[in-house]
This record gives sequence, structure tokens and C-alpha cells, in this order.
Amino acid sequence: MCAVLGLARSSYYTKCKPKPQKPALRWLGRKLRALHKEHREALGTRGLSKELRKEGIFIGRYRMRTLIKTFGLHRRRPRYAHYRRATKPAIGKRPPITPCFK
Repeated sequence: MCAVLGLARSSYYTKCKPKPQKPALRWLGRKLRALHKEHREALGTRGLSKELRKEGIFIGRYRMRTLIKTFGLHRRRPRYAHYRRATKPAIGKRPPITPCFK
């Protein structure tokens, strides 16, 4: 059948049967969705992992990134870009340098 469709056998079997989620992962998904809604979809990986850490669930931010992708959670607004502020006014044109050779 794979030869007729022009697919690799491994691709067929990967798509064929969905992997069941572990019960702990389902529980964690419900918890993440609730936190996501509670904080108005504004928290990213660091914020969600800090909130879970307050409740005694320790998950690193890279694992949290994977979980967020798995459950399809997205931030409503992008992260604020912190630009470096100029403390001094910009210099327009440098004064000409006069050589002091004798």
C-alpha cells in the first residue's frame, strides 16, 4: 500500500496511530490552560513555570516551551521590546581636527 501511495513505511505508521497522552500530561494540560486563562494569555514559558513553581510543580522553561507547543497555547500580545535609551544627546558633527605638526 505504501508503494502505491509513494510513502515511506515509517511515515505511514507514524500518522496511522495517535499516541495516547499520559494521565499526568492531561492533568498538567488542564492546569496550564487554567493558568493561561487566569493571566489573560500573557505569560510565556518563564511566567508559566514560575506560577507552577509557586504551587510546588517544578518544570523548567525549556520543558515548558515543549508543553506550550503541545497544548497549542499562544501569547495574546508579543513581548515588549526593551530598547536602550540614550542618556546623552547625539553629537551632530565632529569639529575638524587641525594638525599640530611643526
